[in-house]
Amino acid sequence: MVSLVYKAIPILPYSGIYFQNRCPLIQSTMDRTRFVTPFTIGLGLASLGYILFSPVINKIRRRSQKLRDDGLKILVDPSDAQFEIVAVHGLGADPDHTWEGVAPTNDNRRANFPKVHLLRDILKNDFGHARIFSFAHNSDWLVDAPIQSAQGIGERLLEQLMRERQSPKLPIIFIGHSFGGIIIKEALCASGKSGDIPDNTCGIVFLGTPHQGSSASSLGAIIASLTGFLGSDSTLLLSLQSHGTYLSDLESQFRRWISSRSRKPKVISFYETKPTYIFGWFSIGRIVDRDSAYGFAIESDSMDTDHSGMNKFTGRKDQQYKRLKEKINDLIPFDEAYKYIRDKIYTEERLKIERLSGHTLPMEQCYINLAIVRQHGKDTQHSKDRSEDTPFSRSSRLKVETPVESLQVNLPTLFDPYELPNGLMKVPRRILIRGRAGVGKTTLCKKIVHDFTYGSLWKNLFDRVLWVPLRKLKEPKCRENLCKMFSHIYFADSGGITLARALQEAIDDPKYSSKTLFILDGLDEVFELVNSSRDERSNLLMNLINKPDVIITARPHIMLPYEFEVADLELETIGFYPNQVDCYLEKVVKDVTEVKEIQLFLQKHWLLQSLVRIPIQLDALCLIWDGGFKGDTTLEIMIKLTYPLATYLSTNHLRNVTYTYRGLPPF
Repeated sequence: MVSLVYKAIPILPYSGIYFQNRCPLIQSTMDRTRFVTPFTIGLGLASLGYILFSPVINKIRRRSQKLRDDGLKILVDPSDAQFEIVAVHGLGADPDHTWEGVAPTNDNRRANFPKVHLLRDILKNDFGHARIFSFAHNSDWLVDAPIQSAQGIGERLLEQLMRERQSPKLPIIFIGHSFGGIIIKEALCASGKSGDIPDNTCGIVFLGTPHQGSSASSLGAIIASLTGFLGSDSTLLLSLQSHGTYLSDLESQFRRWISSRSRKPKVISFYETKPTYIFGWFSIGRIVDRDSAYGFAIESDSMDTDHSGMNKFTGRKDQQYKRLKEKINDLIPFDEAYKYIRDKIYTEERLKIERLSGHTLPMEQCYINLAIVRQHGKDTQHSKDRSEDTPFSRSSRLKVETPVESLQVNLPTLFDPYELPNGLMKVPRRILIRGRAGVGKTTLCKKIVHDFTYGSLWKNLFDRVLWVPLRKLKEPKCRENLCKMFSHIYFADSGGITLARALQEAIDDPKYSSKTLFILDGLDEVFELVNSSRDERSNLLMNLINKPDVIITARPHIMLPYEFEVADLELETIGFYPNQVDCYLEKVVKDVTEVKEIQLFLQKHWLLQSLVRIPIQLDALCLIWDGGFKGDTTLEIMIKLTYPLATYLSTNHLRNVTYTYRGLPPF
């Protein structure tokens, strides 16, 4: 009927006015159409959205009905923790399941695949010295979403981390997936320029973090608007808009925070290479592209997965996880490597003095006497007096003298400045200490390590002491570089190539090497490597000898080659003083009567008085003493003293020696 009326009315100018005045039926129909059309479209879109997203909505509702974790939680807490990992999940993710991958089995049904948790399973096994935290936050945006900001969540992370961290404060490595990386940046920026968290943050790993935003956030914001009647909220999504102001400002603030650190943490970013699919078939592209994921990183790497898969792995052999593990290895701080050495290698038990009998003596019963032989630019009278004897002469082997008091050096004053001939003062940094066999050079090294580790020796000069027995360079596992050498000497029991690599990287950094004292024990044992240009161990030895702060021990006949930096100070270990011989006897020999017998015996044999001032020979005398040497000549006594020495050497040293002479095989 409307169409008939329409045809019957002539078309006149201002026909709209005519319709309004003459055809109220047509006008009311048009008004209803203008109202119904957008309402119908909106209702249709909402219905379509509900139909499409109802599985997701139902899943979210079921999850919200469960008691979910919230805040900082310790997942792994080893008693010997050396550093901490703090992991933060992404936007709207389940705090626990988001870190779970599936390990394939022979059963092809996915429901039967066992779950593998990145934090509780994989990282726990590969980084046994790590205390691992997980920070849970409710950042849901679809259905029953809380209204909050990334800044507020970041401040909550910082507050809880400061409260939950134990003493001593360990270095921290942060791992953030997607939006979790934004939360970490907010927490660090809020931590200020100093304090526990800024000072101890040593590394940050971003897994698909949208530093410059994501175009997918706009799609999410539309969905959140359409499902607003279900409690959805788009606040967090809108903050992640591509090249948005908020993220740009946060990135600038984060760069300033990194730059303000005296010890800058390493930042590593991963980006996805595969698109993300909704419902398994609808692609929305890559959530975070490479440019957005890079941020302020020292390096970036890719993962052959989609956005959701960047924190889910099938196990320790997963190729994508191996990339992550390699980067975490690079972040482990050097101080943790030295902490392991201090706690596991420099123990009181290991630093005891080993006697020829196999028994040990505590370091308190150690006597170390040093005398100045040569200072940079001048010789001392002690060196001139001894220059007449060759190290192989009978006089040199048997004569042990007490130097004048002005040439005697106490161990704590070793690095004190001394005056040069031109009147200027010089602080010694490179010290060469000579000593004949058995006089106590290795004992001196143990003494230095002990007093530095458990006392206050040179704590104002150095942060760490690394004792390197140079004979280890002859072993195959030490041939290539410092990393392999450190791994073999210090971390062999822990399989710690990771700690060894961290130690090498720090030593290569002048800032850390300037606070590290190297003790190179036994240059004479590897002196054949000095001029062996074809041997890769020669380069390693040269690297060690030329360290800026070093103490080198060697036999008297060893001289540093010209291509090496000269020593600032040369000293000699001179054995026991006479009163120290008596003290040693009283502590080692339990029978008082026997002590007096040995002392009386030594008084009658002047040649042995000098001989037993060499510690290993005094120990040999105590070991073979059995009521004295009745009827033995001095020569016979000296021959008997060689028996325990020969036994000790064959047991502890000669078994590792190979002999070659003019191409003949070892015998």
